[in-house]
Amino acid sequence: MRHRTPKKNDALRIYKQLRDRMYARMTRYEDALPNQRQRLIPFGAVQYGEWSALASEARLKYANKEITAEEFLQRIDTMHDLTSYKVKECRLVQEPSKWQQYVTNNIAFDPERAFPETMMILDLRKGDSQWEYFTSEQFQKKAQEGHLSLQKEYSDTSSSQEEQT
Repeated sequence: MRHRTPKKNDALRIYKQLRDRMYARMTRYEDALPNQRQRLIPFGAVQYGEWSALASEARLKYANKEITAEEFLQRIDTMHDLTSYKVKECRLVQEPSKWQQYVTNNIAFDPERAFPETMMILDLRKGDSQWEYFTSEQFQKKAQEGHLSLQKEYSDTSSSQEEQT
């Protein structure tokens, strides 16, 4: 029986995550201005095409059970993004979020100046397009991708500890 769906197979799920990460690297590099590319991993369309061909060949061999899951992951992990090649232990190394990049690149980063107060967007790609209203807080949450500031995190726990005493 062949390995087919990422839902039922952890190695194929990891392959899909790695493919998405490689595609994101390629688009970041291709979309960056030439003077900003030196801070990025040099991974353009040519490199993505080469990786994609290699990964597709490895996936086909894995699907036909010619290679093991560990061999499959080892072949597709050319940038050393995986923490292990054992499927149960394997995790992708986390890249910094947009928020972390903003703060790292600019020590004087001020979210009130970086994000607009409000914005309305009309996405014409959808068949049923409607205006969407976004606030500065929504832009900040999207950039933070779930990262809470330490002040908020510790102020909530310290106030709850004070209430218990």
